Amino acid sequence: GGPWTRSRLQKRGQCGTPLLLVGKSGSGKSATGNTILRRPAFQSLLEAKTTTIKCQRAQGTWKGKTISVLDTPALFDAKKLETSLEKQLKKCHQMCLTGLHAFILVTQVGRFTTEDAAAAKQVWKLFGDESARRTIILFTCKEDLGGDDLQTYVDEAKNKHLCELMKKCNHRLCGFNNKAEGGEREEQQAKNAFRVHG
Repeated sequence: GGPWTRSRLQKRGQCGTPLLLVGKSGSGKSATGNTILRRPAFQSLLEAKTTTIKCQRAQGTWKGKTISVLDTPALFDAKKLETSLEKQLKKCHQMCLTGLHAFILVTQVGRFTTEDAAAAKQVWKLFGDESARRTIILFTCKEDLGGDDLQTYVDEAKNKHLCELMKKCNHRLCGFNNKAEGGEREEQQAKNAFRVHG
């Protein structure tokens, strides 16, 4: 296991259902946090040319459940030291002392690279093997698929790094259109709620 034990990963209490968002710069991580919470809790690249530089936490509710979303600094930003990143991830974990429910690796449709795979492995190294089984790969820019099925896209992409990751996280994936509005936004939330909220 990693520095944070399995028991800490399993517990949930005053933080509700804690979800940790990870991903590289520009993946749509903060915007995804806003979509999950259904409110603009985090400033995203869709709104300003800034990126998350410190761990941030925001809470919301879904069908009577409290959800706690933790937004992390972008993984593998230029010249970011691994020790600094580890410190920030540890801080995220401490923000929710009851442990983490799920790790959400945020990437963009058509832009999954070795950096995304390395980001996931870095998080799994820090949090232990159990975290891989609690990881969901979330694709932003789902609208770029033009209505095509996300699983079909993943299968046809034949990206060996993505396939390897999918296997380790038991093929848990979902797609978000963070720009969706009205009925489309509500339908998307309802459809993906069981995957993300557990």
